[in-house]
Order: sequence, then C-alpha cells, then structure tokens
Amino acid sequence: MKQFVVLVTLISLAVALRWTTDEHEKGDVVAEAQLSATGASSRIAPPINNGNNFFPNENGVPVMRPAASMVNSGGSIVNSPGSRIVNSGLLNPLAGAGFNSVYFPYIRITVDKESELYIPPGAEGKIIITLKNDGPSDLFLISGGDDKNFFQQFEYSQVQLGTGQTINVAGRIRVPIWANGAVATMNVFVQRRADNTVSQRQIYIHAKSESGELYAPWCTVTSVTKCDNYLDESICANQFWRMRVGVLDNGDSGLLSIEMKPDGRFMGEDFVVGTNQSVYVERMISCCTTGVDITATDVRGNTKTCRADQYTYYLRNGDIAAVVLGVVLLLILLVALCFLIRFCCRRRKSRSVNTAPLPRSKKDQK
Repeated sequence: MKQFVVLVTLISLAVALRWTTDEHEKGDVVAEAQLSATGASSRIAPPINNGNNFFPNENGVPVMRPAASMVNSGGSIVNSPGSRIVNSGLLNPLAGAGFNSVYFPYIRITVDKESELYIPPGAEGKIIITLKNDGPSDLFLISGGDDKNFFQQFEYSQVQLGTGQTINVAGRIRVPIWANGAVATMNVFVQRRADNTVSQRQIYIHAKSESGELYAPWCTVTSVTKCDNYLDESICANQFWRMRVGVLDNGDSGLLSIEMKPDGRFMGEDFVVGTNQSVYVERMISCCTTGVDITATDVRGNTKTCRADQYTYYLRNGDIAAVVLGVVLLLILLVALCFLIRFCCRRRKSRSVNTAPLPRSKKDQK
C-alpha cells in the first residue's frame, strides 16, 4: 500500500513539473500581433505595455528577460560580443547567369531610421531592427551583443514569420558614463529554426551625441551591361543584365541603408551599418526591367538616389581617366602650337626688318 502511495505521489509530481514547464515556455513563445506585411497570421511577441520601457511588464514590474540562447541541434550557438557567424546551410539562391554560386539567407536584417546609433555617455537609447522573411514560414530566434557591452537586450527573443512578412524588433542600449567617444561593434544574429541557418548583421554604435551632418551619401554607377538581344517579352524574363554601383558616406554619421526599386537582393546588402567605407552594390536584373533606382540613406537621414539603366552609357573609371588624359594632352598641344606660331611670327618679323634696304640720301641718288 505504501509503495502504491509513493508511486502515485511521484506521478503527480511529474505531471505538475511538466505543466509548470509548459506554462513557462508559453510565456516566452511569441503571441499574436499584427505584421507589417500581408500573409497568413503568425505568432510574434506581444506589444509593449509601457511606452517608457522596451519590454513587457508583469504586475507593473519590467521583465528584464535576456534573449533566449539559440540552439543548434541541442548545442548553443556562441554569441560572445564581437563574434562572427558565417551563413551556412540551405540558403536562398540568387537567380541569374554568373550569380549561380551566390546565396542569400532567407532573413534580411536592416536597421530602422528611428534607431539611435549616437548615444551620449550615461544615456540610454534604442535600436530597431527590421526582419523580412524571403523564405518559407518558420520560427526565428533573435540574439545580439557588442564588444563594449552597450547593448542590453531585444524585446522579443523569437518571432514567427510567414513568407514575405516583416516585423520591427526593438532593443535597448545603455552607454556608460566612462565610454565617451567609444565605438561599439554590435552583432545581430537571427537563426532559422528549421535548418539552423544564421543571418548576421554588424552595426556601429557611437558613444557621443549625433553629428549635425547635412551632406548626403555619394552614389555613382560604375558599370552596366545591356540586353540588346533579349528585349522580347517571351524571353526577357529568363535573361539578365548586371549593374554595379558605388555608395559612400564620407561624413561623420555613416551609412544606414541601401534600398532598391524594384525590390530585390543584391551583393553588398550586408555592409556594416554606420560604415564610412565604400560599399559596392551588384545585382542581376531581369531584361524585362530597364532600370533600377538605388537610394542610399545615412544615419542622419540624408538620402541620395541614383539610377542604373541599361540604356544609359556610363563611363568606367578607366574611361574617365582616358578622357581626362586626352583633354590634358589636347590642352598641352594647343598651348605648344600657340607658342610655336607666336615664335615663328616674331622670327619672320625680325628677319624682315634686318633684310629691308636702307633708304638712300639725296646725294647718293644723284
């Protein structure tokens, strides 16, 4: 009888423990919310309850829950500050001749313009990342960190996204008073649950007030190919032209985003947010599309738009150098020719004066 009582007690404890674990997991799993794109309903984190706090409240107390560690077949993914994770596994191929070996992760990570990447020492700020799913519907785990420990946590640790759906995820940044002028390199990781592939984005966070820069980024088209023989609508969809654009923000704020219309993935889209280095954008576009608009935005919000069109002739760097050299040589030739003509004219005039007969006096004339 005692053994039966003990057995029943153990079974009851096991059921209670399992129920408690399930309830705890339900608290972390994302809830219903409105997505920014159309599609099937998805489960994401609940909306923020307190406008002054990025994270949900429980009984009026902010929940400071760190992002859940991402698992990789039972093992955790290393997420130390400043660490790098290389995209691997089954990813989304970019169609087009010459780009068959280029793959993109299903999740696009961009930084919203409302993010605060310049934060004075001793103050708090926010970063808002935008996630867009270009692949099948799945659960995605979110994590992040930086090499100066400025970043605190994201409001959601995991989100469910359908195909083509987009969501903004906010995070908190706290800059210590001693970090004046420091620049932190933040890494954002988004892992797809189905195959454990990871998307990564790096972001610069500055421990100082935002600069008042008013200069827009620089954008120029460096090369474009054409679709001369594939303009017919019956075949243009299966043929592609290629463009290459250089983007640079050499001011204090740094580059925030690069957008294209029509929308599409492109090489160079994973540049470090806030960089002042040149970013070269390359993309294969269907021959049914004549041109693409590229808009570069810096952290300050200044924008610059340039257009790559297969029917417009663009000078390459070598072509520009050749034109400049030709103009310089032509100017030198013209200057030399002017000096030569002037020299010849003066010499001829001097010779005419020296050989002219002297006038004779009246006495000699007799």
